[in-house]
Amino acid sequence: MKQFLGYLRPTVLFGILVVALYSPPVSAYTTEKGTITLKDSTVYENVSYTVDRRLKTISFKFENKKKVVSFTDVTVIVDSNGEDVTESVVGDHYRQRGGETWKSADSDVHREARRKLYKIGFSWGGNYCFPLGDYYEGFQSGFGFDGNIIVPFTHNTAFRASISYAGIRPEDGLAYLVTDNYVDFYLLDDYNISTWKYSLSAQFYGAFNRDEPSVLYYVYGGFGGVTSKLEADQTYLASNPLYNLTTRIESTETKFITTMGAGLDFLIDQDLGFNLGACLDILWLGNGDQSDVYYVYDEMNLAYHFDIQFGMVLLLK
Repeated sequence: MKQFLGYLRPTVLFGILVVALYSPPVSAYTTEKGTITLKDSTVYENVSYTVDRRLKTISFKFENKKKVVSFTDVTVIVDSNGEDVTESVVGDHYRQRGGETWKSADSDVHREARRKLYKIGFSWGGNYCFPLGDYYEGFQSGFGFDGNIIVPFTHNTAFRASISYAGIRPEDGLAYLVTDNYVDFYLLDDYNISTWKYSLSAQFYGAFNRDEPSVLYYVYGGFGGVTSKLEADQTYLASNPLYNLTTRIESTETKFITTMGAGLDFLIDQDLGFNLGACLDILWLGNGDQSDVYYVYDEMNLAYHFDIQFGMVLLLK
């Protein structure tokens, strides 16, 4: 037992040391209220501000926008009682000594490398899908719709979940004549197609002006699936037309896809805006794929969706 306690004691002490080193001090953050005047003569009156003594920054909201300033940007801070509390808040960091020309690096780091532009984002709207490749022979472009959820997990990376309906439609008068062992003939016509796409992606995003973001950009890449349900009238062509038989048949196929895209969000205020983007989906078909409803080539293994996307974006901060 004594030997066990002898091993346990240094282990516990080491754990306490690790927690002490990596846990932020309780006093690192304090929240006060007052008026802040910066060295560029900007005045923020009667704001509730939070002091981060590790990063040497002060953060607050002004006109519903978050501001982050460095200790070295501050000229004076006056509390709600009219008293100058500058030195008690920022200490010597607001007084540059003779010959010093250093910049507020901590503020830049906090603003550019740590702050997320939003907590969660939603985008929705329409798309115009171009189906490409022999797999879609006889089908043409059309309007669809889509929705996306974007969850940032660092200052410029996010998780993106997407679902969309591709407006693919058959060409007018689309019909195929197929044979069964070169004996029986079938006519396939009156097509209907319903195509859904879903994907999970990693997204990189940012703002052209991070302090006052009005235009955001993003690029993403990931994987998912495309499920297509096709229906058609299959008419058995007998030697005597009186014995022709027509039945409605359907086929549902799900294909693995890799997806990539890019776009811009144009904000009309800090939370709401318009979205414009483009997306390319690559369908991996496998050699020898052939649908039960319409003919495809034996040698193909890829098909494509190219989407132009447009709609709205909502960012919750």
